[in-house]
Amino acid sequence: MRVFHAPFAGDGIGLNGLECRVLLESLTEEPALADSKPWTTDPLENTLIRLRADAADGKPATWLSAQTAHTIVAVLQDAPASPATTAQDGEMLSALVQHLAEWATNPADVPRSRYGTGRRFRQQTLALTEHPTVLS
Repeated sequence: MRVFHAPFAGDGIGLNGLECRVLLESLTEEPALADSKPWTTDPLENTLIRLRADAADGKPATWLSAQTAHTIVAVLQDAPASPATTAQDGEMLSALVQHLAEWATNPADVPRSRYGTGRRFRQQTLALTEHPTVLS
């Protein structure tokens, strides 16, 4: 869920050691992920190196950029189903991608001058969303 909340803040995502290991495992368990369109567009090799090193060193926090978080979500959404993947995982990733797209593109044309870019903006965007997701 941290990958859900942090990109909306726009300043990146902080992960603890356990989260680094889980994310690293998710990104490396299927070799085909490295050939996915999101990964080839915004390569994650350096991110994997940081996740490995920081998890091994037991760092209390590893920061990834918001753009990297968006890429990771897109890569995970494109991942083929695995025995560990549930239908709810797929629904959650689809909802997350929708939210990220709405946040980035502002399809409801919510005036940023009136609502800013934070919580009030997001509340108004969600209020005007035609097809709210489970995360709404």
